[in-house]
Parts: sequence; C-alpha cells; structure tokens
Amino acid sequence: PWWNSPGLWGMVAIVIIGGLNLLGPKHVAGLAIAAAAGMIAITLLLVCFALPQINWSTLDLGHLNHQPLNLWQAFVAIVLALSGVEAIANLTGVMKKPVGVTSRRAIWIVAAEVAVFNLVLAVIMCSVEGLGREEHKEDMLAVLAGHYVGPWGEWMVRIIGGLLLLSAANTAIGALLGTVYVMSRDGELPSFFQKLNAFGTPWVAAIRATLVPASVLIFAHYLDT
Repeated sequence: PWWNSPGLWGMVAIVIIGGLNLLGPKHVAGLAIAAAAGMIAITLLLVCFALPQINWSTLDLGHLNHQPLNLWQAFVAIVLALSGVEAIANLTGVMKKPVGVTSRRAIWIVAAEVAVFNLVLAVIMCSVEGLGREEHKEDMLAVLAGHYVGPWGEWMVRIIGGLLLLSAANTAIGALLGTVYVMSRDGELPSFFQKLNAFGTPWVAAIRATLVPASVLIFAHYLDT
C-alpha cells in the first residue's frame, strides 16, 4: 500500500522541515541539539551496559586479511563520515582566523571522539554471537541496545535515531538554502532568491532547497538498495 512507502514519508518529512525553516532557524535548532544530546547519552548508556557483559576471553576481532578494494571502500566511508566536521565548524563559528590554529579544536577533537566511539562500538559488535558483517547495517546501534540494554533501550535508540535523521535532513536543507542565497548575492543566481519573508528567511531559496531533495524521492523510494 502507498502508506508503506519510505519515499512518501521522507517527502512529507522534508516538506514539514522546509516549512519550519521558513519560520527562521531558531525553530529547528532545538531539535538538532536535543537529538544530538540524546544520541550521545544513549550511546554512552549502551557502552556502559555492554562492556561489563563482554566475554573478553572468547572475543574474536576478526582479521585484516581483506581484499585491497574492500579496505579502500571502508577507508573512504570513514573519510566521508568525518567530512562534515569542517562544515559544521564553519557554521558554528568555531573556525576563526588563524584557521590553522582554531580548526584543531573542531577537527581533531571531533575526529578523535568519533574514532574512539567507533572502535568501542566495533568491539561491542564483534562480541555478539551470530551477528554477520552485512546484517543490520541500517539499525546496528538499535540491535546492540536491544541485546545489551533491553527492549526499552532499543526503542530509545530508534526514536532518537529517527530524530537525528530528521535533524540531518534539516542540516542539508539549511546548507542548500544558504548556498542558493549566497550564490544569488554573488550574482551567480537570479536576485529573487534573496527575497526575505517576515522572519528574515530567504523564502524563495527555502522553497527551492525543500523541493529539490523532495523531488529526488519521487524517483528513488528506497535509498538503502
């Protein structure tokens, strides 16, 4: 049935988020902060529950004898996962002149945090018997929470993770909105993209930033395949 389409509900979510952006950034900033804080809290909770339960004597961490192409793909995936750090630092004003000095606070600290968390979570994943390499790629954290914390932990991860995905969609819309507005001010796009509404938001650019990703889902309904 049509109501079971992920693409449809993705379009609905994008349109709602785009509408909230028309009211100004402060109306969606709280969601991003709450989702990020919630995900950090639930990840720490999972780590605290899981580490004492791991049987370290039988833990199998696998091997490094993989095909070079597979290792390269894994490396590229890690680089892409960290690629948003600099953009976030620019948006939050952390990176100020001299950028070579201030960027360290944004990039190195976040990169180290992500590396440590991913290594710990990788160990936790390896400790679960019968969990294959290709299984639960989209909901691994929820599965681990259900295994070590319980059903309530799994539901917390799924709810908070959903909010975090909505926050990521909002970040993408905001970035596209800002790019269109700046390009318009630089004369690379028509000037009507600079029109502001009563909340100080460039509403034409916001509509474009909303419709473009929403229209993609008309043709691509299942993005995990």
